Amino acid sequence: MAIDWLALQRTARREFDTRLAQVTDWSAPTPDTEWDVATLVRHVVDEQRWVMPLVSGRTLEEAEASLEPLGDDLAAEWAR
Repeated sequence: MAIDWLALQRTARREFDTRLAQVTDWSAPTPDTEWDVATLVRHVVDEQRWVMPLVSGRTLEEAEASLEPLGDDLAAEWAR
């Protein structure tokens, strides 16, 4: 059974968009007791930022050097 990875990514993006738009308490707990919502969102946003530089052929070091620090507006960072 073949998996349509692009469709899966689009679905994941759409679902994360929907959930992110509903966040009202960035300090709310998550199932991981060491993370709050802001920490979880920051992690997801940060991990997605690595995709483009890595699939375009950059090394980990080059990719890391190309990424700007995340700002405090995590919803805006996700949209970017």
